[in-house]
Amino acid sequence: MTKKHYPHLKIFARAGSRTQTYDLLDAGVDHVYRETLDTSLRAGSEALRELGFRSHHAHRATRTFRFHDEEAFNELHPLRQDRKTYISKARQQIEDLEQILLSELKDSEEHPDAGWDTTSMIDEFGAPKEDGKL
Repeated sequence: MTKKHYPHLKIFARAGSRTQTYDLLDAGVDHVYRETLDTSLRAGSEALRELGFRSHHAHRATRTFRFHDEEAFNELHPLRQDRKTYISKARQQIEDLEQILLSELKDSEEHPDAGWDTTSMIDEFGAPKEDGKL
């Protein structure tokens, strides 16, 4: 109704689920934010760091997950009325994402780098002295 009376109005909305997000997009909402996505990604990144992953690797895994999740979300949108196809495609996307993340994990183990994770570097090499040297 708002779009009908104010066609140039930009609408920003928060959605509680994928279904609600699809409904809002179908209704013409311009910007829809999935409320649990960002919190889940932040929690996942923090959990990885607590498990010993360097911040750079946790950030990269979070970014990879977000990219593929948004891509999957957009691919699934037109399929949502066909439950069987939707679920089949969603399962395949989950498997694909799992393989991508495992591949990145293997690459990071083979080519460890500190990235910009100064906390891990300080833990590993010690804090610099006042003259800037270790």
